[in-house]
Amino acid sequence: MKPSFLARNLTIIIAILLIFSDVFGFGHMVTESNVPEIRAIRIDGDRPNIDGALDDPIWHRKDIDFAREFIQREPDEGQPATESTSVAIAYDDDAIYFAFWCYDREPDKIMYQLIRRDNLGAADAVTVRLDPYHDHQTGARFDVTSSGVQGEARIYNDTNLDYT
Repeated sequence: MKPSFLARNLTIIIAILLIFSDVFGFGHMVTESNVPEIRAIRIDGDRPNIDGALDDPIWHRKDIDFAREFIQREPDEGQPATESTSVAIAYDDDAIYFAFWCYDREPDKIMYQLIRRDNLGAADAVTVRLDPYHDHQTGARFDVTSSGVQGEARIYNDTNLDYT
């Protein structure tokens, strides 16, 4: 399987200027028992380029950990993902870096929609939700669609989003 357009060509490594925290903590279908475990690796040298190519040495280290078992949000929420996706996480003193490898057996059917920032529309997308207080109520959300549209929001009261 070839990496999809999303994995090859978009800026899908998200650099977030936050202190490293618990990564997966939100979502009605996510529980402590089904959260994929992943170990972030510390970067002591060159930072990865935020270019979507994922060819930086950091993403090819032998000690890198990948999360690969995901569940769907749409169309069948809670069901196992139908396509293969891998995620790796790295961090340094200033940022957290997420790398997504999104594969698709039928890349010609990937949904694209070019719209305004913070609106995912009908496009395929990847989303990272951070729960820095580990309260499952507040945090931050970061999205990138197959069209390159970026979104970010604060999360409050579990599922409410503030895009300001």
